[in-house]
Amino acid sequence: MTELILYIPAGLGIFFSFLILAASGTPRSNPDFQALTAVQRMAGLEGLSFAHFELLLDDADYRVLRSLPALRQIARQFRKERAELVLLWIGLLLGDLKNLWRLRRFLVRCGAPSGFGEELQVLLCYSSSMILLHVVKLLVRTCGPFALRAATRRAGTLVVGIAHIPALVLSRIPATRWAEIEQNWGESAA
Repeated sequence: MTELILYIPAGLGIFFSFLILAASGTPRSNPDFQALTAVQRMAGLEGLSFAHFELLLDDADYRVLRSLPALRQIARQFRKERAELVLLWIGLLLGDLKNLWRLRRFLVRCGAPSGFGEELQVLLCYSSSMILLHVVKLLVRTCGPFALRAATRRAGTLVVGIAHIPALVLSRIPATRWAEIEQNWGESAA
């Protein structure tokens, strides 16, 4: 019964996060490839650079171990260690979101135009993404790494979409200033 009570706030958190994401909408245009590459290089997205994160969420090995009675203890240990790895990955994604937020703010301070409506939309998008990642992290802790594979998999694609926001801002700055901005960003981040 206690586990059921934990699902109610988690479900409400996910529901409201998706409502906020739906209300904030998607970027009006896609950034050019050079801007997106520059943002990924500047922000140093560790969570997104993790190749084949979907293998973390694959439960085939766990099911094989669990099916053999002699290996059930190993299956439990495997599940626990896999949950720890997924939690570390989500922590990296949260760090990526923070870096993208800081980079966007830096680009606006460097002179990229941004209106109040856009600022509000970006704030809602970032905050709802942070909430969603924290809810997924909570669900992985309570339900295990394999219970909500689709939601956890969407966490990675969510950060990829969020990376478009600072790339759109960077594309408003002349490309001749990008090297200077990247150097200033490296100095301010250090």
